[in-house]
Amino acid sequence: MNHTVRHVEISGLTLVAVLVAVASLNPLAISVIVPSLPSIRTDIATDLVTVQLVLSGYLVATAVGQLFVGPLSDRFGRRPVLFTGFIVFIVAGIGCALASSIGALIIARIVQGLGGCAGIVISRAVVRDLFERDRAASVLGYVTMGMALAPMVGPILGGAIDDVFGWRAVFLLIAGASVLILLLAWIVLPETKVAAVRQPDASPFANVAILMTIPSFWAYALTAALTSGVFFSFLAGAPFIATELLDLSAVDVGLGLLFVSLGYFAGNFLSGRFSQRLGVPFMILSGNILLLATVMIMVILFAAGWLSAWTLFAPVAFVGLANGISLPSAIAGSISVRPELAGTASGLGGSLQFGVGASGALVAGASLGASPSALTLAAVMAIFAVSGAAAGLWSRYARGGGD
Repeated sequence: MNHTVRHVEISGLTLVAVLVAVASLNPLAISVIVPSLPSIRTDIATDLVTVQLVLSGYLVATAVGQLFVGPLSDRFGRRPVLFTGFIVFIVAGIGCALASSIGALIIARIVQGLGGCAGIVISRAVVRDLFERDRAASVLGYVTMGMALAPMVGPILGGAIDDVFGWRAVFLLIAGASVLILLLAWIVLPETKVAAVRQPDASPFANVAILMTIPSFWAYALTAALTSGVFFSFLAGAPFIATELLDLSAVDVGLGLLFVSLGYFAGNFLSGRFSQRLGVPFMILSGNILLLATVMIMVILFAAGWLSAWTLFAPVAFVGLANGISLPSAIAGSISVRPELAGTASGLGGSLQFGVGASGALVAGASLGASPSALTLAAVMAIFAVSGAAAGLWSRYARGGGD
């Protein structure tokens, strides 16, 4: 049964722009605060390990929160859940700015993450409500292309505000931006989860169990999660390699990481242009092949002893490009296996993506602690790349595929 909403009167460009803003709030809240961690540590007089919980606590809350946001949006509708999440995010952001202790700040950040994850889940679900699978992959490409800008500008913006006004002003900036986005969403975004296909009499979390029995959901979701693991493992290990083995500065590392964002931006642009024409399976296969080839080249370079700033950072532009090509299609596939459960699928798949990504960071850190070399990092990335490619192949044949 096709429940696709066709009567939206808002222009496509305006709708996509607002979805980009809604989806970008969470990555902005992650990246904009990173330059302020030293200031927070000094001002509140805490230690390095504890202040890192301001970031990691938010990430864990984002992963866990998606498990609840998705099913609730399938039962109660997209708009109520999105706006509730935004209100929680705004109040928690103000709480962060007013926090007088590191414990209060960490708790406020965890609450902020629980609210902020609504933007990621709902934006994906709205796209699937409005468009068929291949077209959804194309639109998601443009949405995530806009999202890629947040990690690029977030640290620069946050650092500048911290230098002039202090770290508390950074949280007030996030809260202010979320108020503006909330107003835009209230005006522009329609309720795309029509009442006729909601399930008010059923437990919303029963839908999680339904999805977990569908092989194709797991195939698509694992494709997205494992390919994301390549990026997260690099993100965790590259700064160590760059500073300890190459003696690069923090600024050099930041500039090097721009290669990933630029590649991801380009890959999402290609997804937006070609996903509808070429189809989800082709885009996943193309991205996985490019990702595998890139990571294997890194393994060969580092095994041969060719380690430099260029061999460390330049190839990850193609890692970003590959992920930008495959991820929108993998996500579109996962939320299309049961279109009426798009919210639940978006939340469950997003939580899996964050969870596997976090595990990639942990594995990379632990591996480098045992064997500090660029080849070790490349080997960890290769494990995730091969696993992601296997999941991508599985998605071509798994039962229960979407339309």
